[in-house]
Amino acid sequence: MEKITLEMLQMFIKKLSNDDPDVMVLTGEEGKKYSEYSEGVFYISFEGPFYEMLNYCPDGGKVYNKLVDYLERHGMWFEFGNAWNISIYNL
Repeated sequence: MEKITLEMLQMFIKKLSNDDPDVMVLTGEEGKKYSEYSEGVFYISFEGPFYEMLNYCPDGGKVYNKLVDYLERHGMWFEFGNAWNISIYNL
């Protein structure tokens, strides 16, 4: 199982979010500057269209499920801290 690097995750999220400028992908440590809920390996903060895709799934959950599948393939999972951020953990 290939370990995800910050750069890999940034590229995946950039593609998944259609290069949404309102999405920020950081290490979990860097994320602590922005949220008390950043306890994972990685931290993602978002608003706008990507926020809607993860929270309301107007596309039938396609974006949400792609994120879950990608993380599971790499031995990871995520949880929401607030509606506008998630922390990503190793399984």
